[in-house]
Amino acid sequence: TVTSIASVLMAALTAAMVHTHTDLWIHHSQQRDLSLVVNRVAGDEEAMAQLQTFLTNQFSSYQIWKNLLLRTGLEVLLLSYVGVYQSTVVAMILVSAVLCTIFSWSPLIPLWAAVKGSMVVVVVIVWVLLVGRLWTKSRRHSFLLERFFEEALKVAVNASRHADSILNHTLKNTMADAASDVE
Repeated sequence: TVTSIASVLMAALTAAMVHTHTDLWIHHSQQRDLSLVVNRVAGDEEAMAQLQTFLTNQFSSYQIWKNLLLRTGLEVLLLSYVGVYQSTVVAMILVSAVLCTIFSWSPLIPLWAAVKGSMVVVVVIVWVLLVGRLWTKSRRHSFLLERFFEEALKVAVNASRHADSILNHTLKNTMADAASDVE
């Protein structure tokens, strides 16, 4: 449960962080990568608006979702490894809801990019839930086999002790009979 809560909070914080840094990435891109272009079109408002739209689309459609999915992927895999329990399923649903909500509300991300990213998130969450279900089933099977073998070992040890006890009593009786015959 603690891992589930932590994963949901981390997904929300990561999504908020990526959302707030989008403007910084665009500004950095204008200064570092496109400084010559920005200087040439600085007086033309229409060209600057078009450049701003292009950069926003570039970052939102590729960079933002890639960074967020890579970051959130680790938390989702951790949840998957923990196993498919009620808290982890709820956490994965909340993670996908948080990611899809934050990016669909973001004014910097076009609607098509938010829908595309949301579909990717849903597909990844479903895939991870299936993988997590397999891991959980495998571990449960392993634990059941281990428990079965421990019970079988206890039965075998008890049977061995009982056989040793019978053998010891038989040996003592035989030795006593032999000792009485020798006398």
